[in-house]
Amino acid sequence: MNDYSVARPTSEEKGIALAFTLIAITSTLAINHADSTIPEREYVWMAHSLMAMSLLFLLFKIVIKYSVIYAKWLFAIFLFWYFVTAFYVYRSPDISLNLSTISALLIFCCFNRRIWIFSYRLYYKYMVLMSAVGILAFLSLYLPVIDLPRVVCPYYGDRLSDSYLYYDYYFSYIVVMGPFARLCGLFNEPGYFGTFLALILAAENFNMKRLGNKILMTAGVFTFSVAFFVTLLLFFVLRLVVTGNFKIIIGGILLLVMVAILGAENENVAHLMERFTFIDGKLAAINRTGSSFDYFFDRFIRTPRLFLGYGRGYLESHQEIGNLSYKTYLVEYGLVACLIFWGGLFYNAVKYSERNRVAVIFAVLFMINIYQRPGIFVFGYMLLLFGGVCHIVANSQSKPAALPDDGNL
Repeated sequence: MNDYSVARPTSEEKGIALAFTLIAITSTLAINHADSTIPEREYVWMAHSLMAMSLLFLLFKIVIKYSVIYAKWLFAIFLFWYFVTAFYVYRSPDISLNLSTISALLIFCCFNRRIWIFSYRLYYKYMVLMSAVGILAFLSLYLPVIDLPRVVCPYYGDRLSDSYLYYDYYFSYIVVMGPFARLCGLFNEPGYFGTFLALILAAENFNMKRLGNKILMTAGVFTFSVAFFVTLLLFFVLRLVVTGNFKIIIGGILLLVMVAILGAENENVAHLMERFTFIDGKLAAINRTGSSFDYFFDRFIRTPRLFLGYGRGYLESHQEIGNLSYKTYLVEYGLVACLIFWGGLFYNAVKYSERNRVAVIFAVLFMINIYQRPGIFVFGYMLLLFGGVCHIVANSQSKPAALPDDGNL
């Protein structure tokens, strides 16, 4: 059977896809973050148990049926990432680092593209459901008729502050920053959620005829995430450049008009628009590093250390905290390792794209998001990237070849 075939999955394929989807879900839950303040974190053992059982199920399937690695080059990239992050450290190696993550990634390579596609589509349904209930929670802030139980806890740290709060609705989280509210879904922050939503909409070719995509779009707007809007804007621009279809730009214009209309009276949108302004020649939204780290980084890139870095943990040991920026990865792992990390993923994504225009654009958008969120070796990200690419190709192959928007490069 064709690896990109979208024929009805067998019972076995459904079970395997469900296991991968559960791992992807648990890998992105806010409660998995060690610094999470959400009360449900005490149940994190349940998420870990679910991931462990899914991994054991998948391993069992490999042992009884599969004898070769399917995605050999991708397998090699994952192994390289694990050994670098586990052994190339500033102080002492940590072989236990991300063992569940690397196990899931390596097992993922053992299955064919049909499994990747079905796993992505199950994850899509989960994201639609999470977005729908998240929208309901968000609306409850402004519509008294919707009265939902919630718990208020600190966004980070151990003290309540009027400036940064989590509104925990159990099935969704909202970050409240003074007068601003932003939807997080079950992710730990709105930007993380918004990034996933934008990439899924790109994988769906921004098809607004589908109800699920309308729900995802609405939830994305409620994240008020710069990453969400910039990713979608770039999608429209790249589609315009690649296809030459100027009708595509209408979608981008409508998106900007909608944001402008909402921003007329809405403090959330006004705050979002402020993040698109430039301060000292730098976009306000690009706030992942401070001035002291930027000064350190400017000196670092002029030294031979740029190529191999200092090792994981260097920045934390020297209190040069750079948060989640691509710069921190360059400092700790060096240019060579980062090119293999990210370049290897991009190469494999393009290889599986079968030169499909939308799939290549999707892969490019995914890599662009590394600028702000470089920690992509999370199973949810990998399922989104490779499952999304194969989903796009499968969709295009199930349509008439004459469609210009889904043709080959």
